[in-house]
Amino acid sequence: MAHGCCWDPTSPSAEQGGVAGVPWCFYPTIPAPAPGKCSAVTEAARLDCHPEPNASPSSCTARGCCWDAAAAVASPADGQLRGIAACFFPWTPGLAPAGPPTTTALGFNQTLVWGDADRRGPYGNDPDEVHVAVEYETNTRLRVRMTNPADPDAWDVTPLVRAAPAATRRAPSPLLKAATTETTGAPWGLVVTRPNADGSAADVIFDSTPGAAFGGAVFERQFIELSTALGPNEKLYGLGEHVTPLQLDANSTDGAGQTYTIFSRDRGTPDHAAHGATNLYGQHPVLYRLDPSTGRASAMVLLSSNAMDVVVRPGALTIRVIGGIVDLYLLAGPSPVEVAEQYAELVGKPGMPPYFALGFHLCRWGYDNATYFDSIVKGMAAADMPIDAYWHDIDLFEEHRDFTMDPVRFGEAQMGPIIDGLIEGGVRFGGIVDPAIQCNLAPGQYDVLDSGTAADVWVRNAAGDGYAAKGVWPGPTWFPDWIKPSTQGWWTEQLRTFRNVTRWGFIWLDMNEPAIISDDDGCTVPQSALPLPPQPAAGSAAAADAAAEAAVAAAGAAAPAASGGVRGAGRSGAAGPVSGPGFDPEYPPYLPGRFGGETRLDEKTIPMDSQQVTGPHYDVHSLYGITETRVTAAAMVSVTNERPLIISRSSFPSHSRTGAGHWLGDNTATWHDMAMNVAGVMQFAAFFQVPLVGADTCGFNGPTNEELCTRWMGLSATMAPFYRNHNSIGMPEQAPFVFSAKAQASMRFHMRQRMALLPMWAAAFQRAAARGTPVVRPLWFDWPSAASAGGVDLSAEGTQAIVGPGMMAAPVLEQGATNRSIVFPPAGAWFDWYTGAVVPGTVASNVTRTRVWQSSTYDPSPLFVRAGVALPVQGVARNSTFARKLPFGFAAFLDPTSGFTASGTAFWDDGVSTDSLTTGTYTLTAIKVTSSADGSGSAVVTPSASGAASPPLLGQLTVAGAQGLKPGAPVKATINGQTATATVDGEFLRIDAGSNAVSLNAAMLIEWTA
Repeated sequence: MAHGCCWDPTSPSAEQGGVAGVPWCFYPTIPAPAPGKCSAVTEAARLDCHPEPNASPSSCTARGCCWDAAAAVASPADGQLRGIAACFFPWTPGLAPAGPPTTTALGFNQTLVWGDADRRGPYGNDPDEVHVAVEYETNTRLRVRMTNPADPDAWDVTPLVRAAPAATRRAPSPLLKAATTETTGAPWGLVVTRPNADGSAADVIFDSTPGAAFGGAVFERQFIELSTALGPNEKLYGLGEHVTPLQLDANSTDGAGQTYTIFSRDRGTPDHAAHGATNLYGQHPVLYRLDPSTGRASAMVLLSSNAMDVVVRPGALTIRVIGGIVDLYLLAGPSPVEVAEQYAELVGKPGMPPYFALGFHLCRWGYDNATYFDSIVKGMAAADMPIDAYWHDIDLFEEHRDFTMDPVRFGEAQMGPIIDGLIEGGVRFGGIVDPAIQCNLAPGQYDVLDSGTAADVWVRNAAGDGYAAKGVWPGPTWFPDWIKPSTQGWWTEQLRTFRNVTRWGFIWLDMNEPAIISDDDGCTVPQSALPLPPQPAAGSAAAADAAAEAAVAAAGAAAPAASGGVRGAGRSGAAGPVSGPGFDPEYPPYLPGRFGGETRLDEKTIPMDSQQVTGPHYDVHSLYGITETRVTAAAMVSVTNERPLIISRSSFPSHSRTGAGHWLGDNTATWHDMAMNVAGVMQFAAFFQVPLVGADTCGFNGPTNEELCTRWMGLSATMAPFYRNHNSIGMPEQAPFVFSAKAQASMRFHMRQRMALLPMWAAAFQRAAARGTPVVRPLWFDWPSAASAGGVDLSAEGTQAIVGPGMMAAPVLEQGATNRSIVFPPAGAWFDWYTGAVVPGTVASNVTRTRVWQSSTYDPSPLFVRAGVALPVQGVARNSTFARKLPFGFAAFLDPTSGFTASGTAFWDDGVSTDSLTTGTYTLTAIKVTSSADGSGSAVVTPSASGAASPPLLGQLTVAGAQGLKPGAPVKATINGQTATATVDGEFLRIDAGSNAVSLNAAMLIEWTA
């Protein structure tokens, strides 16, 4: 039914005297399409009509589809060539208006119909009507919602992820203008434009009008297709999670364009492939669009948790999603930063992480026992390496079972003193939790299992009379249903109990796509232990499906399954196609990523027909990680009364609303993976609103080496919000102290620099929490047009990043390199962060310059500061707990093109409270620094909020670019009239208040004279 096929479960099987291999589900004979309907479909827009193997002209045209003999000549047996379908559906004009739109309080509504069979979708499961609602929600956000009025219970993820309040009236001055096809029966299209204040032609933000590049909109129960034209100059970004260069490619060597499959999946970190199926752990259907000729940006956001392909080719983009509804948001920008902030407004601004989360962390899978772990702790201390947190992987557990400690290798008597020493020394300790809970243990053996079963927290099997079981690290396991209300209390108690033993201060959520490692389902549960599953309403689609399954059971066998996503094939008959809304979660008619090699939707995960409290896992699979993250965040707040540090592998829009972060998965210790680290951080921090992000520094899989690890430690220190060194079991140790003295010195230097800049990172996260401003972002966010960037198009630059208010990291990414080419956009000037010297040739305000920067393996990772910026800094200690007790300061880099001034803001709270931003118990302090040609200058410090109870003392100011000063020459300085120490150290003026330091909550005037 879901495939638009015929259904005849009465045909006897071979055992019953029938013909072997005759399927019960088979394609009807349909007239061949007119040649024009085939030639109208471009290669890149083809939709495969014969996904199972052995396509032929006769089997293809019998389905009413088009056959491309040229494409099939050199194709493999599965009927495809170069990712282009040889058997494909004909062009369709798609949906058509039933009449003109009607005005509503928010915008307009319109009803779409099919009109005739020629317009229907490929799988025959089309509703009679589709309702479209276009709503001007804010001046910068337009919503397009498409639903089937006959299916009001269709899956809709929006209530789970949307943070913006529901709009009640049309925005007064919208930047976007929407127009729709009004002629009854004409191919429907929606055109959204953004008029420009400068009088230039309006930017086309969205245009779904059918034409040569793509057909009309299709809306079926398990297949929705919606396309839009793309501008000739547009650059594209986002569509995660994939390992890609920062700018997405729309071209391919075979003419099929690029397919970005989006669906949460445990797949390591393979590079994106042109034909899809390289989807990774998270689902982020967010597309940023930039026209570098104008510098104007916009975004498309499809709030959908169903699996999808996004097919991109020059001039067009097509979304193919296999369920739910259409809830599309268009964000007007027009600047890139404004687009990011508008997205944050929609899905929720990121929460503040705890302060220690921004420091250096160390972890590995392979701390064999407590003695080995203790040696790592002592080795880091002996090497004077600043560190804020140690993480444990699954080897801590007994038989890999969550919330246990191996009594032999990690007994409480062994681990207790180590943990006590860490915490007393200001270092946090935490570790990993997998969602899968071992289920083949007798009652009384494992309380986590017993209490979970008592609370009925597990995901059910398809029939609802048992639990979905698969093999993970402990063996056969069950999976918590994080959406079920009873799960919250159960999970909170598990964390509370385990924390009483381990004193864990943070949680790492792994394997939560959810991922499996085998089909081991060796768990049973008595039927009497399960409440009866809810029964489908009479007349519903679910009831129709249940009736079909009952017919199968009555016939004494199950319908045969064929590979490639179609149940049965190859038979034409007279029974006629089944009408009505079929639904097949295990074998959907369209399989995202199939041309890239995908064979099943449930590869390495639980069955799609497993039942969660909301319905089939099929609809909510990609929500598994975010729902676990939310439950864990609430549990940690309850247990610790502090804002939680949670790092999750799987993610979804709104992921960081709780402050949760993400690491970039199971990478490999290669130079290529380190380089892709840069793009990955910017994708999540800038495009997906997940600012606490970083890679496994030095690489997870494979042995690292000294040069690679030294460079990677510098990269992560300068531009990764989440800074953790982590490697895999069986690999050589890569803790910083195991390398040569030179490497240790370099790593120690970068770790200390990171600690000095923690206040800058905290201030950037506060701005992200308040406005959604990205903590780390591409250069083109600040210089989006060639005109703004001094004639240089920065849209493809993905190896440098802007950090916070104006730092620029440009890590060395090639083996054996002693320098790298660095782009310096126009910023008044750029300063070397380490020396305070102006980068030669960067003072001109309207020129982008490229410089070759010298940097050998053990040199500082290139880091620069934009002129005019003042950054908050702190003293360096063995961890942030002690560093927070040291005097606070600012480092100011004066802009010679703007009166030799610099300004900035510091943020301070207690670093752990969950409500400091909402209760005002924080401090925001601004500084403006000015220098005069006669060698004098001043800094005015003004608190704009002073609610922090115990802020640090502000006692240090470092100034680069001050006028009239010479190294070694005497300088006099005062702070609020009290004498301070001042010295000229190379390019820096350094002022220290000593005992006259003033609270960060207080106003301050710092003055100096030569």
